[in-house]
Parts: sequence; C-alpha cells; structure tokens
Amino acid sequence: MPAAIRVGVSDWTFCGLTRTAVVSLFRALARLRAEAESGRTLARQIAAHPATLPEYEFFKKLLLVEVKRSRRYQYPVSLALLAVDGWADRAARLDEALRSAMLGEVLALVASGVRDIDLPLLYDAERILVFMPHTDALGARTAADRLVKRARAHPGGLTASVGVGSFDGEGTMSFSALVRGAADALLEAQARGGDRAEHAAPPRDRERESAT
Repeated sequence: MPAAIRVGVSDWTFCGLTRTAVVSLFRALARLRAEAESGRTLARQIAAHPATLPEYEFFKKLLLVEVKRSRRYQYPVSLALLAVDGWADRAARLDEALRSAMLGEVLALVASGVRDIDLPLLYDAERILVFMPHTDALGARTAADRLVKRARAHPGGLTASVGVGSFDGEGTMSFSALVRGAADALLEAQARGGDRAEHAAPPRDRERESAT
C-alpha cells in the first residue's frame, strides 16, 4: 500500500474521521490514482465534467494525517505547488471547457512525472499540489526540476514554476506551514521569471508549529 495512505485507526480517530469517511477517502484516492495513470483519460474526463476535478479539501485530512505521522515516526515529507506560467492570460482566452481540459492535461502531465506513492491533485483553480511522502528536500527538488522540464516539453509551449516545501521529520511542523513554505517558494520562482523551481528556506524554530 502506498506510504501516503498507510494509516492506523488511532490516526484517523485523532482526526475525527468516521469509518465511513475513511472508506470513502480510500476509494476516492484509489480512483484518483487510476485516473492519473492515464493522462488522456483524465483530460477527457475533466473536459467533459469539470465538476469532477479532484477536490483538495476532500483530501486535506488525509495529508494532515501523513504530516502527523512523519513527525511521530521521524521521516521526511515534502510537497510541491506547480503553476503554469502566465496561466491567467491563457485562461482568459479560453472558455470553461477548454480551461478545464488544459488544466486536466497539466494535471496528467504532473501525475505521469511523479512516483506512484506521490499524490498530485488540484490545490485551487490555478495550482497543482504534489504531496511526496518519505521525500527529503534534495529528493523533492529533483522531482520539482523534473516537472519543470516536463512542462517545458509540452507541445502547447507551456512553462511552469514550482515551489517546494520540505519537513525533515525532526521537531514539529504543521501541514499549513508546509503549504505556506511551498507557496512562498512558488512566488519566488515566478518573480524570477518562471520556468524554474525554488525551495522554501528551512523554517526557524519558532515557525515549527504543531498541527491542530
């Protein structure tokens, strides 16, 4: 079973999830992984049914659990936020169906460029989040650079910026702080012209906070 979803009963209970919710999460995650393995299928599905885009909020509790487990068992986790450079201008020229189709293609490109234990999903209307369990800062930066190169090779002439946040498993760190670090790094990559990956600076001690 992928490390990202290898959780115990106590972990789920701590997060306030019912047995039904756990089953729903596992089924949805399995469906998302199956869709991500076929880029063209995913792109067609998103274009035809924009409302079926994987919901970030639905998977947030799953990611919260994994960050808590990384603290408890002291293993590293990382996440990346990817955005297509100039997405606002591109999106403004497309109708809703075409915007969804293009976003689906980018999501499929990302999904095909990461490991099968990584979880790529839409973070919002412009950014894709990739959660990488058991991945330190060096491994995450390597993965982010690979995603930048894959975007550059897209036939549509796309480039992408990626921000990476990492937690080494020591001390405490919240999922929200991890996301903030990646978001700040993404802004830095965009400010430097895009088509690049940037890694968040290691958090200072007072910035290492426990998740609620």
